[in-house]
Amino acid sequence: MRLLIKNIAHIYSANTAEKFGSILDKENAQIIIEDGLIKDIQNNSENINSNDYDRIVDARSGVVLPGFVDAHTHPVFWHTREDEFIMRIQGKSYEEIAEAGGGIRNSVRKFRQADYDSIKLVTKSRIARFAEYGTTTIEAKSGYGLSLVDEMRSLQIINEINAEQPIEMVPTFLGAHEI
Repeated sequence: MRLLIKNIAHIYSANTAEKFGSILDKENAQIIIEDGLIKDIQNNSENINSNDYDRIVDARSGVVLPGFVDAHTHPVFWHTREDEFIMRIQGKSYEEIAEAGGGIRNSVRKFRQADYDSIKLVTKSRIARFAEYGTTTIEAKSGYGLSLVDEMRSLQIINEINAEQPIEMVPTFLGAHEI
């Protein structure tokens, strides 16, 4: 597969390898990618033959930068906790939130009650959002099961989704999220 990304206003790269190190911050460029690897970075002015590429992406004077790596995520859970965030803003302590029925125990209870396919589906939509915003890799913690069976269910969901989409998910067992 040959891909050309053209009309790039600016490329930001952390790559310091000899081949691309001299173009750390390149303007007005195009990138040639073959089989998922960057083969060349050229000036926009260099001629291209569209027949040489399987796909051409016009960056429309946008910026190209490396993907974001999120080193701390918990993507597998059932119910969000925005209501608790509001309570925190109001100055409530974690203990007060837990006494009001919130906290991690509430998340664990809801996770355990939800069926596997529903959790997997909502997790896939979260992962799609990561990709939409430029994340390429996440460290994906379990932690909302607090039992071996439920933590393994969480890790199984991570492994299945990992095989179905382009973001790299690095699973982490967090069985003792709260004791």
